Amino acid sequence: MTFLNPAILFGLLAASIPILIHLLNLRKLKKIEFSTLIFLKELQKNKIRKIKIKQLLLLLIRILIILFLVMTFARPTLKGIAIGGTASTAKTSAVFIVDNTLSMGIVDSKGSFLNQSKEIIHKIFEQFEEGDEIVFLFTGENYRDEYKFSSNISELKKEINDINISSVSNSLNYMLVKAAELIGSSQNYNKEIYLFSDFQKSRLADEKVLSDLSQFFNENIKLYLFDYSKSNPQNYSIDDFSINSQIFEKNKLLKTTAVVRNNSSTDVNNLVVSLFINGKRMAQKSILLNSGESKEIELESIIAQHGYQDIFVEIEDDEIPGDNRRYASIYVADVFNTLILSDDKQDSKFISLALQAANENQAIKIDERNIAQLSGIDLNKYSSVFIVGFDKIGQTDNMKNYVEQGGGVILFPGSKSSIGEINNKLLSLSINQFKSYIETAKQGAPPILFRNIDFEHPIFSDLFIDKKNQKIESPEIISYYSSSNNNGRIIIDLFDQSPFLSEHKIGNGKILLCSVVPNQTSSDLGFKGIFVPLVYKSMLYLSSQVKDNIKYTAGQKIEIPLKSFINKPMRVIYPDNSEESLTIKSNEAANYLSFASTNQSGLYKFKSDDLIKEVVAVNHDARESLTEYLSKTEIENYLQEVNFKGAHSFVDVESDIATVIQQARYGSELWKLFLVLALLAAIAEMIISRNTKKEIANVTKS
Repeated sequence: MTFLNPAILFGLLAASIPILIHLLNLRKLKKIEFSTLIFLKELQKNKIRKIKIKQLLLLLIRILIILFLVMTFARPTLKGIAIGGTASTAKTSAVFIVDNTLSMGIVDSKGSFLNQSKEIIHKIFEQFEEGDEIVFLFTGENYRDEYKFSSNISELKKEINDINISSVSNSLNYMLVKAAELIGSSQNYNKEIYLFSDFQKSRLADEKVLSDLSQFFNENIKLYLFDYSKSNPQNYSIDDFSINSQIFEKNKLLKTTAVVRNNSSTDVNNLVVSLFINGKRMAQKSILLNSGESKEIELESIIAQHGYQDIFVEIEDDEIPGDNRRYASIYVADVFNTLILSDDKQDSKFISLALQAANENQAIKIDERNIAQLSGIDLNKYSSVFIVGFDKIGQTDNMKNYVEQGGGVILFPGSKSSIGEINNKLLSLSINQFKSYIETAKQGAPPILFRNIDFEHPIFSDLFIDKKNQKIESPEIISYYSSSNNNGRIIIDLFDQSPFLSEHKIGNGKILLCSVVPNQTSSDLGFKGIFVPLVYKSMLYLSSQVKDNIKYTAGQKIEIPLKSFINKPMRVIYPDNSEESLTIKSNEAANYLSFASTNQSGLYKFKSDDLIKEVVAVNHDARESLTEYLSKTEIENYLQEVNFKGAHSFVDVESDIATVIQQARYGSELWKLFLVLALLAAIAEMIISRNTKKEIANVTKS
C-alpha cells in the first residue's frame, strides 16, 4: 500500500488524544460505599466491570475513527506492481500518441477533438516530475528518422500547442509499433503510453498480419486510451477526382469526374458539388445522396488560359471539412516545341507539312534535325518528338529517360530501316517486336486498309462533332511492318489485325508506334484528309501531361522530374502559400527528386528562375472519411492480437484526469472505504457511548 498524500499521516498522532482523555477520566473515578448487603455489592461490581469494557471499546472505536479519517485524507492506494515501494518514486517514460488526422477536427460544444486532447495532455503534464521523459507521436505526420524523449516540459507544451489537423493518415497500429520501439528502448521503470484518438475502424491497421509486440509491451507498460469517437457525425466526402480529358487546349472543354460519398446515417438532398479552376467556380451540380451511397459526378468547363491550371472540386462544409476538397493540375501549353528527327528528309516531309498546315496560330515551333544528332540534343526543351527511322538512333537511353520523365515520342520506321535493327530498338524499350515486313504488291495482294479505329482514344475522342457518324477514309497501304502481338493500346489496326498505330506507357510518358513509313511510297496516307488531324492531335496528345496521373496521398513521397531544375536553384510553394528552398543532394537520383514534406492537401508548386516548372496534386486518404468506430471490445481484441501484456484502461475524457492517472499508476485508492469505516465507527461510538452513560448514571444512583 502507498499513500498519495503521505504528509497527512502525521495526523495519526491525534490517535493519542482519546487515550489521554481516557486516562484523565480514570482519575475522576470515586469509590462508592454500598450497603452491607453482599449480593447488591456483587451486582455493582458486575455492572462496573461491563462499563469498563464498554469504555475500553469506546476508546478503541475513537482511536479507529481518527485513524480512518487520517487514512481517508492520506489517500491509501493498493499498488498493482511494486518492488520495495519503488512505484511511487521511479522515473517515468511516456509516449503520447496523438491522432491529429482529419476526423479529429470534429467540433462539439467544447471545441475540436484535437484541442480537447491538447487540454487533457496539459493536465497530464502536471503529474510528471523532474527526470521523467516524454515523446510525442502524431498520426498525422510524415515519418521522422529519429524520435527522442525529452524532459523539457516547456518545449513539449509548445510542441503540442503547435500541432494542427493534418491530411496525413497513419494507422494506429503503425503508431503503436513506433511507440513499442521507443518504450522498449527506455531504461526507466515506469513506462506509459497515452493514446488520444477517435478509433476509426478504417485506420486501425494497414497491415494484413499484425506484429507480435510482446517483447516491447511487457507487464510494466500502462496504456491509457482516450476515446473521442462520435456516433453518427454528419460527413460527406470527395473520395476521388480525375481529369478525363487528355489533350489540353485553350478554349477547349475540360472534362472531370468526382466521386462523392455520404458517410452519414441520414440522406442528404441538394448537396452542391463545384468545380474550381484557378480560383473561379466554373461548374456545379446539386445531387441527392442516400446514406452510405457513393456517386460519380461529371463536371465540365472551358479552359480559359494557358499555363498551369489549379483545379479542385469541392462540396459544402460538414463536421469533417478536411475531406471536402480534392485537387488536380494540368498544363496548357501556349507554344509547342516539336522536334522532328529523320535520316532522310523525304521520309519526314509529310509530317512537317502536316504540322505547318495545322499551325494557324503559330503556336507550333518546329525544329528539324538529322537523327545522328540525337545524342547531343537536350530533349527536355521539346514538348513532343517525331522520329522517322528510329532504328538509326543508336543508344535509346537519352530518349527513354525523356519519356520516363513525362515526355512524348512518336516512332516511325524509315525507308532505309531493316526489321532486325527496328526490333533491337523495340526490345530496348520493352515494346513487342515486329514479325515481318510486308509489301502487298510482291505478294500479289491489294493494298491493306484500316480495320478498326479506337474513337475513344484522346486523339479521336473529340475529333467528330457527330459521335454517331464517325468515319475515316482509310489510306491504301502497300508496305508495312506486321505484328501479331502488341503489348500496348491499339489505336488503329489493319485488316490482318496488325497494329497500324499503338500507344505504349513508359514511366510518366508515352510512345506512339506507327508501323508504316510516312512517305508516299509506302501509302497514300499523306494525301488523305485524316493525315493532318492525326499528326496534329498526336502532337497535342504527346505534349499534354495530366499532373495527377500518379495520385499522391498526403504523407507519401512524391517524385519530381529534375529535367527543368538541373544546375538551378529550386523552391517549393506549399498549399498554404509558404515557400522553402530545396537542395538537390549529390547522391540524389539522376532523374528525380524525392520530396517527402507532403502533410498538407493541395497543390505543391516547384519553381526555378521565378517560373513554375512542376505542379503536383496531393490529396487526403479517403479512408479518413469513414465514420465507423471501434468498440472497446474490438480495441481489446486488437491488443490481444498484438500480444499486449501490460495494463490498459479506457479513460473517460470527462473524468478527473489527474486522479485517474494516479490510480492507474499506483493502484486503486481506498479513501472511500476508510471514509465509510470512519462513519460506521462514529455511529457505533454514538450508540455505545449513549448506553454507557445511562449505565454509569444508574450505578451512581445506586
